[in-house]
Amino acid sequence: MEGLNPQYAVFGALLGLMIGTALMFRPRMAMLGLAMLIFLSSIGVARDYRQMVWVQWLTPLQEQRAIVIVGLASTLIPFVLFFLPKRGVAGGIGLAFGMLAMSVCFGSFRIVHAGFQDAILSVGLASLLFGATITIFNRSTDTWEDLVLTPRMIVFPAILFLAASVVQIAVNPSHVVIGNANRFIGVGTNPQFVAVLLSFQITACVWLILNDTKTLRGLWIVLVVLMGAAIVGTGSRTGLMMTISGISILMMRRFGRVILAIPIVLLAGYLALTVAESLGLGFSLERFTSSENTRSVAWEILINQFTANPAFGVGVGGTEMSENSFLYAAASFGVTGPFLLIVFSLFCILHCVRLWRSTLPFQSLHSISDLCVAIIVMYLLGSIFEGYMIARISPVPLIVCLALLCSGRLMAMIRASDGEVADVDEDVEGEDDEELVRT
Repeated sequence: MEGLNPQYAVFGALLGLMIGTALMFRPRMAMLGLAMLIFLSSIGVARDYRQMVWVQWLTPLQEQRAIVIVGLASTLIPFVLFFLPKRGVAGGIGLAFGMLAMSVCFGSFRIVHAGFQDAILSVGLASLLFGATITIFNRSTDTWEDLVLTPRMIVFPAILFLAASVVQIAVNPSHVVIGNANRFIGVGTNPQFVAVLLSFQITACVWLILNDTKTLRGLWIVLVVLMGAAIVGTGSRTGLMMTISGISILMMRRFGRVILAIPIVLLAGYLALTVAESLGLGFSLERFTSSENTRSVAWEILINQFTANPAFGVGVGGTEMSENSFLYAAASFGVTGPFLLIVFSLFCILHCVRLWRSTLPFQSLHSISDLCVAIIVMYLLGSIFEGYMIARISPVPLIVCLALLCSGRLMAMIRASDGEVADVDEDVEGEDDEELVRT
């Protein structure tokens, strides 16, 4: 396919070979492969207002990330299938396969406007990305300690992303931001994309601060501070909203009404930043303080493009905006696009309700189930303002797929126990007398 360099497929295959060799001796290393897939999906080519490439030190890899993903996933999956034993089927496998099927459908729709090759690439990427996520997770997790790897694998790509951004600052600091407002992009494609991604990762990092081993707590706190600063630097109100929503859900059952203090703390922080801005300390708060509506015009354009061709849409390349997943799908693929998204979203809501209720009797399971619910709710809320639901390569669907699989495994553990709980060593969770479902 034009523009793709086969040499990068070899690079991806070598990376998959190294991880595959490692998992032969330590099965949990397979989850590192998932983290690498999320990281590769996180980087991308940024363009300025003239649509010129915003050249960075990672630009060659950013341009060839699709073929690297193909090489990595296609090499890693056979290793996992051959060397890792089959576990029980998780309860969330249906929704995970639903994401795979939906992405394959969207990839197939591209044949109408973008041609056969583009459709094949999209279908192949969807199959490999979600196939690898489902296969690796189900072959790598079986106990509570395995489930704790899920938030770690969500956060680990953030470490790589921030490290790559630091290198870019050292090489050319002017290209770590973009636009007249100098909004932070790191090594991502645009500020909104980066803010949305970091909102999921900062929520997972807060979970690790509350539940992971004390020896790593300092690292997670530093990462929360760095990611919080990065989200502020993006100037994305959507990213800020998703972060607040995720952390609030995460802490609701842990702290109860104390969670109401979060808006007060945020208001205090907002006032402090406003004062700092007035003193000329360099914080760009225009996007947060502005009451300008930046979405309605984009939504109107998407609606007009949909009504112009409601059957097949105008294609992903023909859309001018992507500020709503449902309208973006309608404008790109016609009426079938939003229909699939609405059905999937309804099933996600039902899944969250079921997960919340099924874990009510087991206090020790609240933390991990709340993280899964938070990620899924953030995904649905953010889709109102961003178009990542139909993106060909995006880390967000992979993170949500992990949350669905993790929550499904959790409910499978509850069913397998027949409601019986037992005391376990809670070094991971940090509470000595909590109980956990035995598997």
